[in-house]
Amino acid sequence: MKEGRKDRALLVLRFRKKKLKESDAVSAQLLRVLEMVSTINWQTEQASILSSLAKGKDMLKKMHEEYSVDDVMDLMEEIQEQNENESRIGEILGRGVSLDTVDDEECMGELEEMEREMGIGREDEKEEEVKGEEIDMPDAPMGMLTDMPEVPKGRVGEKERERGENREAVPG
Repeated sequence: MKEGRKDRALLVLRFRKKKLKESDAVSAQLLRVLEMVSTINWQTEQASILSSLAKGKDMLKKMHEEYSVDDVMDLMEEIQEQNENESRIGEILGRGVSLDTVDDEECMGELEEMEREMGIGREDEKEEEVKGEEIDMPDAPMGMLTDMPEVPKGRVGEKERERGENREAVPG
């Protein structure tokens, strides 16, 4: 335009507009291609998910063929019986002899007899009395032996009933 060539400037403007339109068309095509790639990726992921679901369904079907509901119920009953047996054993072991049943006077007599045999006099006790110190012994955790969990009530098999009858017959 500075040189006065209007026709040349008009040609350059037309050329520029044409290239801008081509650029816009290429950008639109690129956008469509990217959308197609995205759609293809999405479809591929869906196919993979469906394939995984089908495999999972087949595995579940195979597992259900191997284990019926009755098998699972039987297994759960066996586990419950084993837990009951374990609880009974723990209860029986927890009933052991407690310190409350031991006669203190008898123990003191045995202690004095042992002291006489070993030649140990009552001097140790006198020294403790002179010092005025008392020996504090910790209490035994008696609750641990008496606070055992109860055996859950449920079905008892024939073997367990026989064991229960045998237990009642044996003096404990």
